[in-house]
Amino acid sequence: MIIILNIFLALLLLLLLWSIIQTASLILVIKKVRKANSKEWNNIIIAFIKTRAERKVFYSFMATELTLAGGVIPEIPKIVLKFRHADTEANLWFELSQNSEWLSFGVAVLIAFGYFIYLWQSNKKKPEEWQRIVEACSLIDEEFNFIPTQKWFENQNTKQIKNLDKRYSENRNFPFEDMDFALASLHITDRFKPLLKEKIGEFRDTLRSFIINKEKEPSYSKILVQCRELVEKIESLSGTATSYIELRESVNGFLSIFNDFYYDSENNNRDEIRTKGYSIREYGYALQKVLSNSWIEFRKYHTIMVTGFAGTGKSHLIGDMVTQRKRAHEPSILLLGQHFTLSSDPLSQIRELLDIKCKKEKLLTQLNNYGRKIGESVVIFIDAINEGAGDELWSKFLLDFLQEIDSCEYLRLVISFRISDRKNWFYDIAHDPAYAVYQHHGFKGYEREACEYMFSSFGIEQPTWPVYGEEFSNPLFLIKYCRNHERSQRPLVFTNFWTTILEYCDDTNHEIAISFKYNEAQNLVIKSLRSVAELMVKTGSRWKLEYQVVIKRLAQEAQYTRTPNDFFELLIDEGLLRTDVYNGVTYVNFGFERIGDYFIAEHLISNAPAKKWFKYNWGNLSEALAILVPSIKDKELIELVEKNDKEKALQSFIDSAMWRDLFTVKGDELICRIKEVNEYGLMFEIILSRPYRADVASNGFALYDMLWNLSMAQRDAIWTILISSPSSHQSSQLMDLARWGCEASENTLNSIDNQIAKACLETLVWALSTTWRELRDCATHAIVNILVQHKNLLLPLLEKYYFVNDPYIQERLWCAVYGALLLMEDDKNSCTVAQWVYSNVFIKKHVPEHILVRDYACNIVEFGISRGLDIGIEQELIKVPFTDGTLPPIPSNDEITAKYERDWKTVPDNEQDIYRAQLSILLSMAPNQGVRMYGDFGRYIFESNLREFGENVEMLSNWAIHMIFEEYGYDPKVFAFFDRKNTSRDRSHSKIERIGKKYQWIAMYRIMARMMDKYPDKGRSNEWSHPILGARTIDPTIYPGNKSLNHQSKYKLPDFDISKPKRDLKWLKAWKNMPKIKEYILVTDEKGFGWVNLFSYNNIIYEPDDDKSLIRDLWTFIQAYIVKKDDLSVVCNNLYYRGIEGRSFHENSDIYKVFFREFYWSSIYTETVKDEYYKRFSFFIGHEKFDNIMIEPTYLKYSLSEEDDVSFGSSINLLMPNEWLFKGLQLKYSNDTGVWINDKNEIVVLDNYMFSSGHSALLVRKDYLLNYLNTNGKAMFWPILTERMIRSKKMGYANYAQNGGYAYMDEKGIIHQKIRCYESSNIEKKYLKFKSLINKKTNIVLFWLHKHHFI
Repeated sequence: MIIILNIFLALLLLLLLWSIIQTASLILVIKKVRKANSKEWNNIIIAFIKTRAERKVFYSFMATELTLAGGVIPEIPKIVLKFRHADTEANLWFELSQNSEWLSFGVAVLIAFGYFIYLWQSNKKKPEEWQRIVEACSLIDEEFNFIPTQKWFENQNTKQIKNLDKRYSENRNFPFEDMDFALASLHITDRFKPLLKEKIGEFRDTLRSFIINKEKEPSYSKILVQCRELVEKIESLSGTATSYIELRESVNGFLSIFNDFYYDSENNNRDEIRTKGYSIREYGYALQKVLSNSWIEFRKYHTIMVTGFAGTGKSHLIGDMVTQRKRAHEPSILLLGQHFTLSSDPLSQIRELLDIKCKKEKLLTQLNNYGRKIGESVVIFIDAINEGAGDELWSKFLLDFLQEIDSCEYLRLVISFRISDRKNWFYDIAHDPAYAVYQHHGFKGYEREACEYMFSSFGIEQPTWPVYGEEFSNPLFLIKYCRNHERSQRPLVFTNFWTTILEYCDDTNHEIAISFKYNEAQNLVIKSLRSVAELMVKTGSRWKLEYQVVIKRLAQEAQYTRTPNDFFELLIDEGLLRTDVYNGVTYVNFGFERIGDYFIAEHLISNAPAKKWFKYNWGNLSEALAILVPSIKDKELIELVEKNDKEKALQSFIDSAMWRDLFTVKGDELICRIKEVNEYGLMFEIILSRPYRADVASNGFALYDMLWNLSMAQRDAIWTILISSPSSHQSSQLMDLARWGCEASENTLNSIDNQIAKACLETLVWALSTTWRELRDCATHAIVNILVQHKNLLLPLLEKYYFVNDPYIQERLWCAVYGALLLMEDDKNSCTVAQWVYSNVFIKKHVPEHILVRDYACNIVEFGISRGLDIGIEQELIKVPFTDGTLPPIPSNDEITAKYERDWKTVPDNEQDIYRAQLSILLSMAPNQGVRMYGDFGRYIFESNLREFGENVEMLSNWAIHMIFEEYGYDPKVFAFFDRKNTSRDRSHSKIERIGKKYQWIAMYRIMARMMDKYPDKGRSNEWSHPILGARTIDPTIYPGNKSLNHQSKYKLPDFDISKPKRDLKWLKAWKNMPKIKEYILVTDEKGFGWVNLFSYNNIIYEPDDDKSLIRDLWTFIQAYIVKKDDLSVVCNNLYYRGIEGRSFHENSDIYKVFFREFYWSSIYTETVKDEYYKRFSFFIGHEKFDNIMIEPTYLKYSLSEEDDVSFGSSINLLMPNEWLFKGLQLKYSNDTGVWINDKNEIVVLDNYMFSSGHSALLVRKDYLLNYLNTNGKAMFWPILTERMIRSKKMGYANYAQNGGYAYMDEKGIIHQKIRCYESSNIEKKYLKFKSLINKKTNIVLFWLHKHHFI
């Protein structure tokens, strides 16, 4: 009876369980398919019928499992079996032991295994049905458990990036300089390593080299200990943020110690340590800079906060980080602060915003588990948490939320919020050192580049002015500004900022009027902003205007919109207004502080007495008042304000000058007064703020009146010092002008009128006096660029300034004129200028005594002749000597000592800096062998440039010293402070040079000119002994900033895997396992044109992640030559059988100091680039020369070092076609550096790196090349050399093997190759060893025979 009852209860429970399962299944199915269409319903019904059998089996299986588990049928402690036979009864008792669950478990496993076999067989028969079951289970599982997938992350990112709307544009994305570091800071694994690898490697290798070179010298023992410790520190880097921070501190400490050693070395090794130590300091400071990136330290934190003022691009930065992570398939979640409310805590809202049904605690757990599974962090981005519920929500929950994030190893959080000058909760958080906070400044520091990028992306011509207001550093303002101009098609003409504001507001009003359907003429935007300004004035402060007050006023102003709240929100979206919450109260302010300044100033001027204009609670209205008062009152601000505000008003007048084209009568009087009292600093600030303004009394032309009649020393005292300090406002203004002039497009320069261009040019001419190298080089290039587009200004500029009494200005002016003529390639203009130079300089014997000025003047005439000038030039007049070369009386050493040297003990304390400035010239000018200890300049610059003439260099040095003090007027009392501050021990040009060093250069160039007059026939065969080449620095025919034309690269390395075979030595010997040579030589571009590689270094590198494995390099050297077809076989056979192991074949060396546009036509090119070294010579290999076979390289290598032209920021190495190729294909220079075209303007030859920033290679169009070769009976061949290398990462072990041979191109353009290994095979080695042994034994026998007189 008990057994029956138990069975009944079990069946009842099974029936109940079945009902629950059916009901739940039905609910889930209805929920899933209630939106399905008829076709989907049919599929569901068919699937249900087909799977009935499987379900029955499944229910049976579940029931059995539950029974065995004891969860349904109560445990049966005993089983009684009774047996009866007649009157006999036997009872059997079965009692389950405590381990009876193993029996149930075993039976369950057997049943489960059987059911698995059944399902497997079913799946084989009906895989599609099984797939549907799996998918259904996954959907249910995901619905309640939230199992994130990569696809889920990507869909979420796509949706939220769209919600960012105008705040992020993937297409208009001005690059964030630190984006790679920002992304790396979010990773669990070390992603900084590849970003720091180059700088760390350069510094480490320099230290190692220094240690090896100096380890046997006792005087270096202490510093070498520091070097070794630092190398060990570098090699033990663990890749954590802490390890990089510790390395940064170690580098800082080391550089401090090394600098003391560098400058305090004893005299006997001073020069050596400064030569060797320069690289250590250079690479050390470069590493120090990159290690100081704040994102490296942020990696220690789980949460990073991005803050910034309104409109600085925080949302764009967040959107771009999410987009880049999405591209890299890295999991991110993007949420917008505007969607958060006060309804619940942030984590609960995140779950709701993501439409996830799991518990909120499980959400973070599942995200963390996903990150653990992939081994990388999951990053939650929340943009603009100041929006939506704002600080009411986050001030309560942020700390708890951050703790929850910190508890998850694989979670990271990035939040952004706006801050302002007003101190509130967000302000406090942003300035709390306990958090990782990055303040985003928008385009600050990159205004010019950002403007050019945005103008270009909107299809707007570059503006015709070279400076921008600070609002242009704000991405929101700049993008809106560009969008408005794109719509209105207004030209970007220079106006004052108030006009810019009104245009900005008009354009915004246009868009809002369309949205709200009101008449645009009502101009509600400007009315509303004026109302806000009025309310601020009535409130008494711009910081305490409450939201409700503004909304009430807007209900009147914007009544036509019917929805003032929405209208107000649009003004916020457009960046014109913003809200700040403080202590639970919402306040309204202007979105851009400067826009607010102008509206408040406008209201005050019309409605308040002048004494209230400068009240602190309005903010700083100085600039706005100085601009608006003249336009509203026709008076200057200084005329109206109270006496105690006059000084502020005067400064406002100066500060606002950049926005003013003309001044009032009082303004003109102020400028005249400033000039009269010789307030040079103020006057220069006014002029340089806008040198192209219409007012000639205060634009660039005014500099001529102020500076022309001064001596060089006087001018340097008031002008050069001022513009040679990068921190000064005047020098930064000049640099802005110079950079604009350098990089302005052809269309931009053509759009400005001659008067503006001329004012800019004359301002830049005076900038050439500076000792700030970067400014001087940029100004030179800017003059060239402007002159190329304004050809008619070239000769008038030269006529006006060619005799200026500062040789520093003369030198660069002539340089710029010469460069402009070469670049413009205008025959008429070239001949006109050449004729003027010949008539006014050479015929009249007004040849400046300056080696470089003479060089440029002579070359201008020579270039005119090459362009068709035919006026009967007497060649002797444009060649040295220009004087008889007689030297003047030169002071002796004793005279120099007596006049300029003093005993330190007798120098009063207050005169020591003055004497030190004077002494620095004497010491710097001392040559190697002389009475004074030699200086770097004297030995390595002065002496090296003059010793070849055979004169006593020390006497020439004394002459230079005499010139500096007596002729040029160097006064240490005037220049001591500047020169002491800018003292450098750099023997060549420093970034900022002393005024004394400037005079040293001028004196040296003058003496070099005199020496060339005295020794005109001195042999000069190369750069190192050619005085002109030795003196040249900048190349005016190459533009800075044109490093890459950003086209698609036409050449890339072959895609080849060198990681196999795994054994390094086996790979080293597998020389045949490499790309075909034709893969290096022949390329086809996106248009189908074939190109031939004439020169490239090609290195395929495999670097394993672990530090113990060896690095593999497969290096292939490609350089092309041409030869007569009849001689090709001889050349190829010798290349193959004799080989060129160790780079023993000819290579054209780099060509320095010949200007880019001087190639192929000029005499200095002919003198430097000689046939026998660069262009055409006999084929030779090893020690054998084939005089009857002439070969011709296809390339030339132009080089310009960073030291010679600092405006580039790096050296320029450019591949050029050789002369036969340039002339044979009838090429000409294009307007783009590194590109050569034909008469059809087709690109025929290009330097791939300059063209695209791709792999460096010189490429030529295959069709044009083949035509030339076949027409002229020539063939092209490549002496091939490849090298395999395996090396350790710590510069210890290295092994290599070389292979070589040849490749050539036949008449049809097909490449043939033949390569062999230069290392003998094992069979060859054994044969040679056996042959050597036989020879040795034979010699022994012969010697025995000879000894015994048999032979």
